[in-house]
Amino acid sequence: DAYERVHAWWTGGAPAPVAPHEPGAHPDAQAADAQTADAQTANAALAEAPMLAAARYAHARFPGAPAEDALFAVARGYRRNPAIADRLGADLVASQVDEAAGHAALGALFDALGDPARERDERQAAVDASAEPAFVRGLAEAVARAGDGSAALIFATQAAAAGGVTTIFGMPN
Repeated sequence: DAYERVHAWWTGGAPAPVAPHEPGAHPDAQAADAQTADAQTANAALAEAPMLAAARYAHARFPGAPAEDALFAVARGYRRNPAIADRLGADLVASQVDEAAGHAALGALFDALGDPARERDERQAAVDASAEPAFVRGLAEAVARAGDGSAALIFATQAAAAGGVTTIFGMPN
């Protein structure tokens, strides 16, 4: 059962719910209630696993990125309504010491959540705050994922010209 639930989550399908106990099927009512509570907790954890993974990915991408918990809150808000994530993300960036790293981490979060438009907006805001090569490279990749090849080449060239970039899109300079 556990394998099937994880496999469904990994392949993008809805996780299979953990079956609660049948009423009256378990001789000990307290144990049955505990089993039901465990099943509900497991289902809730599986439902939030993609948001947690996205937050961990975004946190690990940039030095100075916001805390994983804060990014997780934005991801959970995104699941409810993307406008909530926009508001939480703006508050998160405002609380950061490094505005560019905050925007870049949000861009990585929206990349992991599969929203290329929001990713591109956040990556552009990171570059506007600081034209560090890592942020420009992130913008180039976001623009490429959004389907704007010409702009991606311009940003990739800018990132390579800034120095320190040895590969762009997996290809050596």
